[in-house]
This record gives sequence, C-alpha cells and structure tokens, in this order.
Amino acid sequence: MSVKSSILHYKHIIVSKLNKYRVIILLRIYKEYIGFLDYKKGKIAMKIGNPMQEYRLHACEKEPETIAWIEEYMGSGSIFYDIGANVGAYSLVCNVWTKGKAKIYAFEPSHLTFAALSENIALNNASSSIIPLNIAVSDSNKLLRIRLSNEAAGAASHEMIMNEYLKVENQDRIVIGFRLDDLFNIFNLESPNFIKLDVDGCEWQVLLGSKEVLQKEGLKSILVEIDSSSENSQKIIHLLESYGFELKRTYSHGEGTISNCIFKRMN
Repeated sequence: MSVKSSILHYKHIIVSKLNKYRVIILLRIYKEYIGFLDYKKGKIAMKIGNPMQEYRLHACEKEPETIAWIEEYMGSGSIFYDIGANVGAYSLVCNVWTKGKAKIYAFEPSHLTFAALSENIALNNASSSIIPLNIAVSDSNKLLRIRLSNEAAGAASHEMIMNEYLKVENQDRIVIGFRLDDLFNIFNLESPNFIKLDVDGCEWQVLLGSKEVLQKEGLKSILVEIDSSSENSQKIIHLLESYGFELKRTYSHGEGTISNCIFKRMN
C-alpha cells in the first residue's frame, strides 16, 4: 500500500469514528434535554433543563383529575384557557386529546418558565392550536411584582406582590398584569368553554378581573385550585355559584389544604 493510500485509509477510519462519536454525543444531548410526559394516550415531548422540568414529566400522575376533566369535557372546537400553564403539560394534553382541533390560550407570567412553555409547544408542532401568553392574569392592568420561589423554569409556588412594583428584591421579577375581561375585549380572544385556574394563591384576584368572561354562556366548566386555609376559599366558591356554576367534585392534594375543584355550569 502506497503512503498516499495509507493516509487516505486511516483518514477514512478517523472520520468514521468521529462521526460515530458525534452521533453518540448528539443522542446524549437529546436524552438529557428531551423527555416525554407521562400521558398514556399520546406522545408529548418536553424540554428538560433542570430538576423542576423533569418533575413536570409526571404531571398526569400528579393530577389525574385534571386529565380526566380534559378528556371528559373537551373535544374538537373547544376553547380552553390554561391560566397558570407552567411549562404546558395540560395544554399539550388537551392538544393531543383533541387531535389539535381545540384552541388553547396558555397564560404563564414567569419569564424562564414561559420560554420553556414556548419551546414545548414548538417541540410538539402545536403552534397552530396553542397560543402562549407571557401575562399574569389579575384584577388590574398594571405591572406586577412576582417573588420567585425558584428562578428555574418549571418552578411554582411564586408569590404575587400587590404593592409598589418598583421595590424589587433579588428574587422579584416584573411582569405584565392584565384583567381577563380586558384581554378578552381588547385582543378579541375567543370566548372560553373551559378554564383551568392554578396561580399559586391568586385565584381570587383572577376571578375578580374575569366577571364578564364568567357570564359567557359558552363557558361550561372551570377547574380551580383552592387552598381551604385561605380567607378567599369560600369567596371563590360563592362567586362561581353566583354565576351559575356548581361545585361538582373536589380532589385533595395529599394531606394538605390544597384541592382541585371542578365547577360545572348548571342549565
């Protein structure tokens, strides 16, 4: 074998091995950053960049009542408002369940979590049916201050600071706050048939800014996370009852005071 042939031979071996290792590296990166939600009726890809996002892969096991609610009520043509969408697990379940034929508005104020939500929507080719909105739904239109429990994408249990937004501390972030009624009217949003409301203790404020939307006849059911130890827990129930909704089922989260409460409009 000539010197030139030997060089070409070994160059081919080296390039082949480099390509092999490049594929292995890419597979390792893929496995590290992409996981799949524990939804048994369809494959839903989710970005994993930290332990909180990995925890979100178990959203169906964590809240089977939310999955059952989506599957019982939602179908082709449904309009779903996911208020407090986090990284988008339940929005994506709705999208898969309805075969992409529902319209979903996913509201998430936390900046990094919103970025992960947007990536998950893109990963699942769901941009035509899920509209992500980086907005804190509240009882007023103004800049709000959120005190983060954890800055990582996928984190929850943040605290909404209702006083002067300019007094920012290290774990605080400034977000846009909007009344749902004004969002609906100003931006001509489609009227919801279903609302999931899980906003870390600010559910009462969201409902106060949503009285016009709550009166829409097309709104059939609302799932609200309620903390029974909160002074607003009974106010939430009474407000929804005053708009024609009945509390149908309550699902406790472990031994704590937090429950998912499903309301249905009574005809």
